[in-house]
Amino acid sequence: MRCPLGQQLRHLGPAVRRRPRPARALRRPGRPGQTSAWTVSGFRPYEFGEFTYFLESRPGHRARHFFLPDADNLYGQTGFSQWPYSRYGSVVMPDRLARPGDHGNRDWFKGPLVPGVTAVHVPPYRDGNTFLLNMATITDSNHGHAFYFPADDAETRVYENGELIATGSYPQGYFTVDSGAKATYRVEVDVKDQVDQWQLATAGHTAWTFDSAGTEGQTPLPLVNNVWDLPLDGENAARAGAPFTLAFRPATNYDATPVPMKDASLDVSYDGGTTWRAAPTPVKDAQGAFRTVVRHPAKAGTDGFVALRVKITDENGGRLEQTVTNAYRLK
Repeated sequence: MRCPLGQQLRHLGPAVRRRPRPARALRRPGRPGQTSAWTVSGFRPYEFGEFTYFLESRPGHRARHFFLPDADNLYGQTGFSQWPYSRYGSVVMPDRLARPGDHGNRDWFKGPLVPGVTAVHVPPYRDGNTFLLNMATITDSNHGHAFYFPADDAETRVYENGELIATGSYPQGYFTVDSGAKATYRVEVDVKDQVDQWQLATAGHTAWTFDSAGTEGQTPLPLVNNVWDLPLDGENAARAGAPFTLAFRPATNYDATPVPMKDASLDVSYDGGTTWRAAPTPVKDAQGAFRTVVRHPAKAGTDGFVALRVKITDENGGRLEQTVTNAYRLK
């Protein structure tokens, strides 16, 4: 099930009088019967607080919200992967203004859920010989979200010209190298058991390989980033025994100088990554998205899930390698 909610929001002027039609979908990767929740918050400048209301939801719930615009009112939302909230993760939609005629679709927790870089955090950068890593242990198919997730087993490793130079748990923080000479760096992030009782994203691995030299001032790292775009239903599921389009949109790290993508390869597994099958070579379209089509086997011949392994290379030799176990369900 797609974890907790995909939603669509309509920000409309006060003169609009329409009956809301269902437009928010709950999505959850946990087990059947679990309850998730989402909040809507409002904040007005020059006040010392904000109003927030909580709504419990279950997979399949959809709703449309109407907000009255104002010159400086901000609205934001948070989705919780399980409710009552304890240590289970959440996803935050940054506060934004509601203007007359605005509308937007919000699709939260659409899989695959993998370690990555988001558009709302400070992008990883280099300043002189100091690096800032600022990856999230989970991203979904909308990198405009901020993610807050505990991880029982997270590990980050940094290599310089093949030599291990830094380790840690979460992929966030600073490290310094001795020289400003150009070198090849590799940042690896491994995550297991991200959230208790999740059935999706039980293990994720992302590795970025890139060249870098000393800089004057903060310079975003030329990482290859990836946004998945799979036609999954509200349960984060796809039909077994049928063709399925695997699409993804790689691009250079946010705020970095764009580098064209060169090629990509993709493998699928139906037994948790024990064996892999190469998908047909993904084809890049005019917008830079890659697509390929696989045919899912009958569900009886699988573990009920699909694992994905992708490798993307840019024109400068930068590379992204990403693997996720239980990327989505078969139905």
